[in-house]
Amino acid sequence: MILVEYGDYECPYCGMAHLIIKEVLQLLGDQLRFAFRHFPLIQIHPHAERAAEAAEAAGAQGKFWAMHDILFEHQRALDNTHLVFYATSLDLDKDRFVRELTEHKYADHVIKDLLSRAQSGVNGIHPPSSLMVYVTKVFMIFKLS
Repeated sequence: MILVEYGDYECPYCGMAHLIIKEVLQLLGDQLRFAFRHFPLIQIHPHAERAAEAAEAAGAQGKFWAMHDILFEHQRALDNTHLVFYATSLDLDKDRFVRELTEHKYADHVIKDLLSRAQSGVNGIHPPSSLMVYVTKVFMIFKLS
């Protein structure tokens, strides 16, 4: 099975889903693969897009999931200063991380994820955290509220 989440690091619903997903992943282990797709609601979450780019910048240095967890655990502290602090705490190359954020190197990736949500058949924007479970060619969509 594959679980796909479309989420926003600043969304409280996504934060709640994050805790549940971590438990499910621990329970199912190798029986479940998990993919996270960015869906920042920039109209109501001013730091979400930058946080998504930060996760991708960390991913480029092999630390996507570690940054992913930190961002959800600190949803109220996603400004640039905190993002750099998190990168430093993960032993990332700070200069590279800051440069890639400044250049918006991963903005296209975040936009691609945004567009893929609609293509996957998930509509609406509230709440953004939508979970899709793929079992062979059948999929189910769960919306957390």
